[in-house]
Amino acid sequence: MIIHYLKVAFRNLLKYKTQTAISVLGLAVGFVCFALSALWIEHESSTITGAM
Repeated sequence: MIIHYLKVAFRNLLKYKTQTAISVLGLAVGFVCFALSALWIEHESSTITGAM
């Protein structure tokens, strides 16, 4: 049954190439933004703000 679902999904990916490309590109951009913001937050929280 799972093989059938994978076949149908693959056929739909091939049928709707533009929509698939936009979706994958959007997912990649979202992941990169998340990763960069997580790195920035980690960097900012680990730096010493200076002596008072």
